[in-house]
Amino acid sequence: MFFVARRAVLSSPRPSHLQRATRTDITRRTFVSSAVDSVADGFLDLATALPLPSAFPPYSTTIILVTVVSRLVFTLPFSLWAQQRRWRLQDVVTPALKKMVPKVQAEVIEDIKKEGHFIVPKDTFKNPEKKAQLNAKINHMVKERTSKIINLAQKRMLVEHKCGPRMTFLLPAITQLPLFFGSTFVVSRLCQSPTPLDMESFLTLSNLSHVDSTMTLPIVLGLITLANVESSTWFMTASQRGEKAAANEKLRERAEAGTMKLEWGTIVKPSLRFISVIRVVWAATMPGGVVIYWVSSATFGLIQTWVFDYWTRRRHQAKERISLTTTPAAPLPSVQTPTAIAQKPAITSRKLHKRGGLP
Repeated sequence: MFFVARRAVLSSPRPSHLQRATRTDITRRTFVSSAVDSVADGFLDLATALPLPSAFPPYSTTIILVTVVSRLVFTLPFSLWAQQRRWRLQDVVTPALKKMVPKVQAEVIEDIKKEGHFIVPKDTFKNPEKKAQLNAKINHMVKERTSKIINLAQKRMLVEHKCGPRMTFLLPAITQLPLFFGSTFVVSRLCQSPTPLDMESFLTLSNLSHVDSTMTLPIVLGLITLANVESSTWFMTASQRGEKAAANEKLRERAEAGTMKLEWGTIVKPSLRFISVIRVVWAATMPGGVVIYWVSSATFGLIQTWVFDYWTRRRHQAKERISLTTTPAAPLPSVQTPTAIAQKPAITSRKLHKRGGLP
């Protein structure tokens, strides 16, 4: 009876105000509505055909199962692709750039020496203030030129190894949007009366076509989304935490010095935290069926993040064990990211004198 009533409603004539629209608009809306209605009817047929135990609510369980299967088929392959690119960046590009830094700094110092910047008047050697200014000037030149060379090498290697961070981050997110909004639209259409979903309750939902009056599921959705944002630090090794702390210290020093630049990593995390709050407010206004879909999709994403982070942690620990069993390499400069080049120690007047720069 519910299926007959729903099909009768979905096939009813359009309101009179739509008749004033152009033929193109009417055709487009009819096509979209027909597609959504077909998918909605298929969902209802699937919910009644699945051999579920009697203790499982059929429509809620079907929403959860369809969410998991669709994420496995349509979004997980892109997430695996992105994870492989992150590993290439960590295992190939970043170590190669770190090894380049000492050699590039030495070449930059030689170039500066050939340009005559080490040749200064005698009064500069005797004046401590002028010597400090000279040291600061040379250190700034070394740092600036080294950073420029390393950045160019980084861009070249990112293209060569196909592990650019922007595409790695954006493509999985972009591929999830059509599935998310399409599924939300279909489930929202299913919750419109008359529908059999208003005869089924689930957890704190009195029925699937009404909002959650207790706000339990919307709050759970916000917590899951926030956990997905913060869980990146939960599986870090001790060395990774040290690198993270050093990178944060450098950012703090830049902020205090007034040389802070807007970076991609400093924008993403606060934005995602804000979105987790917005999702709670948004979910509080949506039907229960839609909230079930959102919670199921967010839970799948959280589990996927945990698996990838644990996998990355195991790979990092394996590399650390291998490095301990091999011959220790020469110490590298204290750089944490390819673009954050450590400042060369100040060149003293004695060093300048030995190099022939000062009389």
